Amino acid sequence: MQPDFSVRERTFEEYARLLYRSRWGAAAIFCAVVASSIIFSLVVRPVYEGHSAVIIEPRAGKGGLSSVLDVSGYIEPGSFNISVINNQVEILKSYSLAERSLERLKELYGIEKISLFYSKKGVPSQHVLVKRLQAMTAIVPVRDTDIIEIRVRAHSPWEAATIANVVATSYTEESVADARAEVRDVKAFLQEQLSMVKERLAGSEDRLKDYQEKEKVASLSDETTSLVDKLAYFGGLYNEAQVDLETAQRRLNALRQQLAEQQGSLVDQVAQVSSPVISQLRGEIANLEAMRSKYLAQGYGENHEKMVEIEKRIGETRGKLLETAKDVASRQLATADPLAFSQGLVDKILDLQIEVETMASRVNSLKSVADTYEKQLEQLPEKSLQLARLERAAKVDENVLTMLMEKYEESRITEAGEAGSVRIIDMAREPDVPVRPRKKLNVLIGCVLGLLLSFGYTLARDRVGRTITDVEEVEALPGVSLLGWIPVIKNRHSGRRRRRSPQEVTRTVDPATDVERRLLVYLEPHSPVSESYRALRTNIRFLGVDEPVKAVVISSPGPSEGKSTTVANLAITLAQAGAKTLLVDSDLRKPTLDAILGIRKGSGLTEILTGVCTVEDCIAQTEVENLSIIRSGTLPPNPSEMLGSEMMKKVVRSLLESYDYVLFDSPPVLAVTDAAVLSAVVDLTVLVVRSGRTRWISLARAITLLRNVHAKRLGTVLNAVEIEGFRGHYHDYYGYYKQRSTKT
Repeated sequence: MQPDFSVRERTFEEYARLLYRSRWGAAAIFCAVVASSIIFSLVVRPVYEGHSAVIIEPRAGKGGLSSVLDVSGYIEPGSFNISVINNQVEILKSYSLAERSLERLKELYGIEKISLFYSKKGVPSQHVLVKRLQAMTAIVPVRDTDIIEIRVRAHSPWEAATIANVVATSYTEESVADARAEVRDVKAFLQEQLSMVKERLAGSEDRLKDYQEKEKVASLSDETTSLVDKLAYFGGLYNEAQVDLETAQRRLNALRQQLAEQQGSLVDQVAQVSSPVISQLRGEIANLEAMRSKYLAQGYGENHEKMVEIEKRIGETRGKLLETAKDVASRQLATADPLAFSQGLVDKILDLQIEVETMASRVNSLKSVADTYEKQLEQLPEKSLQLARLERAAKVDENVLTMLMEKYEESRITEAGEAGSVRIIDMAREPDVPVRPRKKLNVLIGCVLGLLLSFGYTLARDRVGRTITDVEEVEALPGVSLLGWIPVIKNRHSGRRRRRSPQEVTRTVDPATDVERRLLVYLEPHSPVSESYRALRTNIRFLGVDEPVKAVVISSPGPSEGKSTTVANLAITLAQAGAKTLLVDSDLRKPTLDAILGIRKGSGLTEILTGVCTVEDCIAQTEVENLSIIRSGTLPPNPSEMLGSEMMKKVVRSLLESYDYVLFDSPPVLAVTDAAVLSAVVDLTVLVVRSGRTRWISLARAITLLRNVHAKRLGTVLNAVEIEGFRGHYHDYYGYYKQRSTKT
């Protein structure tokens, strides 16, 4: 059954140490991101935003004006809702308004001052300019109000404010033009009627004068005069009602045209809105108008209680008719929400349709009364009849002229005072600071992003090539003993850390310097590193109570992990403890022990295995008492076969008879099979794991390979553990021995 080498989750403390070990790379990423944000903020072209604001207001009728000229438009006071505001937002975003704004910019400032009109390929087309302006402009309704903000972004404060103001002005002018269009049609009709009535009145007066002179008739009898006055009064009412009907019809046509421009498909549908209830209410209004005309014929004045009552009933019936028509319209019109864009306009059209129908009923009833008096007039003698008709025509024309002049003046006042439903409440001013780039925010975002990327780099580095860094990780290996951990070896003169890169390992070094740097156990016996090696010695000595450990292979999963330094210092500590120790350089590929110990090359293990010389001839003494060494000798072409030979087994057995401990320095496990071959004939195989360099998966693979060849015992040493600079669970141990070394 294979052991479980799955990667365990790190603790918070381990993550903290991981961050500390990756500090330089993380700091470089952080600085690069922050520097990029600063450079971006300084280099990018600034953008300014101009703000103007408009308010959408209901257009109320002007006080004192006749109902026929009540051109309050299609927005009734108090009827505002979100759809109305949304409608105005869409108008502000429309293509047509953008075109008008561009034309106004050209008229006021020309194309030289506005960068909107610039292009590397010359003056852009109208369509491109409209799209540019729409992209620069943002229309934002203010929540829970009838205010809409117009925001324009440009590369200069003046241009941002200017374009925002031009868009707002163009919008208000369009609103005023739409509001005055209805009154303008009524005014034109009244002006036309005035000219006609003036000519007709002049003709009526001339005919009356000529007839009186010709027939020598000065006046009519009192009874005839009374009849003529009544006929003239009702004729005037009839003509006034006709004028009111015509003006209302023109207003209705103007509103229908507005609706057609917005949603042409609704025009015919609105005109055909009907139901049995609507037909009944229309009939009631016609009957009430006939009754009203009858009361007028009987001599009742406008303030008579019967006239007041009949007007009240007409108003109530008309209100019911309008409410019913709106309800039917909302159900009969085709789409799911056909009035979403024009609900107020449709309501006004329905109101005017009912007004036209009511006026038509009034015209018919007044004509009926006037026809009754006309029949009475026809019973007079010929001369009196002709004179009466002429006087009636003159009086009627005079009354109509007076009425038309009053209404014409009212229409002029209404048109001049019509301000539309939009009012600018705030003109844009040149902004002092740009909205982009926001330097402080960019730097803050850069800092946050830099931290996130730094953390991400650290975690990704750990996940992609996760290395062994802590004692806890090695202790978690199943069936493998942690025999000790060694701090980072520092230069004894400068105190700087000397963690060597793979390039440094392959580079030729001065032997004296290399010995000084690596053999701290011999040169600095009271250093923390020396104490760590002595702890390793103790753990190995007491590892096997029943079966003492005498033959040990020191290897590592990969190169440059400190196995040769470890085996040399371990051998010195064993020798210093009085044990007769032999160090065998069994790395027959890249031997380094002779350089570490500062001895000359010569015959060694290769010559012993080939029978060139005996073991005794190849053993060399070192400066350390009780410590001997067998060098690697000549490098053979088949190291693995030589180490796995029967001769090698005999050599090991003979060495164990003469020495207390025999330590073998072997090549990396994953690189070649030398260590695996030796592990089968020794008591203990130790894997040196370099903190921060040995990958977890490499260590797991090395252990698996050693188990496959039935290595007797497996142990590990965590090498090059960083202690200074980060307070962890190694710090107290290191501090204790550092103080001891200083005192000594």
